[in-house]
Amino acid sequence: VTTGVGVTDATFEDANSLDIVTWNVEWFGHPTLGPSDNALQTANVKAVINTINADIYQFEEISDSVAFKSMVASIPGYSCKCSFEYSYSNTPSADAYGQRLCFVYKDAVFSNVTALPLLTEFKNDTTLLPDYPNTRTRFWASGRLPYLLTANVNINGISRYMGFVGIH
Repeated sequence: VTTGVGVTDATFEDANSLDIVTWNVEWFGHPTLGPSDNALQTANVKAVINTINADIYQFEEISDSVAFKSMVASIPGYSCKCSFEYSYSNTPSADAYGQRLCFVYKDAVFSNVTALPLLTEFKNDTTLLPDYPNTRTRFWASGRLPYLLTANVNINGISRYMGFVGIH
């Protein structure tokens, strides 16, 4: 990571800042779509998290949330929340590997963490939005709804209640 782009953890670290990263990881863990080597993709994502050392990451296109959560569990000091809403999740042939949003955050910085998908009432009843595509499979990025994470965030002894919205 550091040789190709000139980024090190020292580039980002500042005790007085909240470091936020968003990243579309392209079909993380999908058995047939995206990168062909899931083990390499997992190792690369883990290496970037460890190198950047940001306070919070918002990831798009997590297809295998079990593998993603397992990867995060192997990184000391981080936890994650993944949305239960994913692409085409309301269709009869929903793909178990549909794309979803996930947040990864530092345990030392974030407490009282909650997360939930937004706009679920509109996805389930598209008549609430006149002239919007009226099929649930077409609603908001094919079902990858915005995802809200709220928490108490402590930066250098200053704590604030904050919300973060992930959008694909």
